Amino acid sequence: STLNGRYTYLIPASILNEAMLYGDFPVTFEVEFEGKDPNLLNNRFTINVQRERPSVHLTVRTDNSTFAQPGEVWADGSWNTTIAFDALLQDKVQIKAKANAGMQFVGWFTPQGDEISKEATYEFVARENRELVAQYERISHIVFADITPADAGVISGIGSAYVGDTVTVTRDDHHGYYCWKWNLSTYDIVPLPSANPNEISFIMPDYDVHVQAFYINLKGVG
Repeated sequence: STLNGRYTYLIPASILNEAMLYGDFPVTFEVEFEGKDPNLLNNRFTINVQRERPSVHLTVRTDNSTFAQPGEVWADGSWNTTIAFDALLQDKVQIKAKANAGMQFVGWFTPQGDEISKEATYEFVARENRELVAQYERISHIVFADITPADAGVISGIGSAYVGDTVTVTRDDHHGYYCWKWNLSTYDIVPLPSANPNEISFIMPDYDVHVQAFYINLKGVG
């Protein structure tokens, strides 16, 4: 554009940021005219530019769209669910994510859902305004069971379960067998109260659970 016979050249800040240009640096201009003029000697010139190192705006947040409080993120020296801060262009930035109980970190994503990194601690160079979203998922483990002796009955309610969910395992006793004891793989699990002796319920811990039902063969007894 021109103003009072002078030419004005506009260079977008985004181009300068992408090229990491700040401080003192030269800018060379070359003016092209229609036709070839062999007498044109001054169509190329260079000027020196001074530019302070700019800052970019960064937002780091937890994805709460699926789960209410899946975890927290760390940036700029603190933990929270959302952190917004500025960093100088070309600074190295470190962010972290941690999952709450029963959850596990999946990865860093753009707001559009494109994966950035699977590492909970992620470092990058600040080049532009940016938003990074930490995504989480629930942890699941396996509930498996067996009966002793094997032909004494049938157990249902086994399979995959999420940490923190209530799991109920039910048994169907075969004729002539009496179940005298339920057994869980660890004493850390406390069975929930139940009025039904044919079932056992508990809160799923952060590991696999082995449920056992022990029977007595009453055939021929008495």
